[in-house]
Amino acid sequence: MDVSGAQGEAEHDQTKPQQIFTSVKNATTYPQNFRAARNGTKKLRIENKLLLEKLSQIEVGQWRKVYQDGWDGEGRSISLHYFQSASGKVFDVKVKCGWSNK
Repeated sequence: MDVSGAQGEAEHDQTKPQQIFTSVKNATTYPQNFRAARNGTKKLRIENKLLLEKLSQIEVGQWRKVYQDGWDGEGRSISLHYFQSASGKVFDVKVKCGWSNK
């Protein structure tokens, strides 16, 4: 679902949610065969007020920035970063090398 109507922008702007997925596993960037690390998830408050306002227009309620550590299908340590609503909807799913929760 394109929320902003601004597809194709050269520069990514976190204040304009591009795609919202019903689950992190439905995100196009979700790694195949991802295995979550035990106690490897942190959910933090969103500090960016403008982004939080935009997300609240999509779905009212609490949104969190999530850092989820684990392994990809080849056993490499990775970390998923994304924003998640209380109902489980997610936006801006990114895969980073290494773990974020040390």
